[in-house]
Amino acid sequence: MRLPYLFCSLVLMCGLTMASEPVKKPDKTYSFSYDQHGGGFYNYEAQPPEEPEEELAIKPLDYKTIWEMHPDEFKVLLEEKNKKALQTLKEEDVLQYLELQDIAIQKASAYASVGTYVAQQNPRLSSNADYPINAPGQRALHQVRESEINDLIAKSINDFALIMFTQEGCSYCTAQEDIIVFFENKFGWEIRRIDFLRDKDIAAQFNVEITPSILIVARESGKAMYVSTGVVTMEELRTNVYRAIRVLNGSANPEEWLSYEFKKNKRPDFSKKSQIMPEPLKTRTQPPAKRPDNEEG
Repeated sequence: MRLPYLFCSLVLMCGLTMASEPVKKPDKTYSFSYDQHGGGFYNYEAQPPEEPEEELAIKPLDYKTIWEMHPDEFKVLLEEKNKKALQTLKEEDVLQYLELQDIAIQKASAYASVGTYVAQQNPRLSSNADYPINAPGQRALHQVRESEINDLIAKSINDFALIMFTQEGCSYCTAQEDIIVFFENKFGWEIRRIDFLRDKDIAAQFNVEITPSILIVARESGKAMYVSTGVVTMEELRTNVYRAIRVLNGSANPEEWLSYEFKKNKRPDFSKKSQIMPEPLKTRTQPPAKRPDNEEG
């Protein structure tokens, strides 16, 4: 009775031994063929020796190649070298990153130089006339701006009026009242005070929900615009009134809300021919969309 168990154990051990041996790649390939009499024979063909893969030599990038590299490619290269230097902390890796950083600084300086040169040779692109950075220029700009704001507000006294919504017990309204009185005395405008709680219908007509709120109304058309909500300074009040006047009288649009009349020459002139050349479009082949696994056909 023990013989069958012994035999099975030997077979199992042989199988495990054979399975544990590594499979070797055959040196020859075999194929079976039949002759004309129906007999068969094996063909033996030796496999060609495997050629070792050639290692590609990586040449270091020269300075000219890096200097003329596309900014996106240079950014990737710079980030890779930075990460490698942080990872390895090896002297040669840190040196490569610092060399690339130095090139980036030089390229930025060169771009700034060319940009300054081009702006100086094309006065319409220079911002010095509109946004001077020196003290005399800033004082002159402030004087021109103040003069334009005050002149337009004074000239529009018969075309517009202000409405101020207040309510009793509103401390912010009290603070704003002192400023609105100063505006009223300076420019002589008609300013109507409306109690927010007592005249709710008028407040609803202008969609007023907060006090104090100041609106400007065009006498001829009846159009109204918000000037301020909450407490604003005299300077803010004057500037907002000036901007609202320009939009309501049609001399400016919302795109020019922050501009001034004396800067009208800086508006885009669509009659001029641009010197901007379009870049050639790159054709990109999009991969076909994958079908869902459950879609047939």
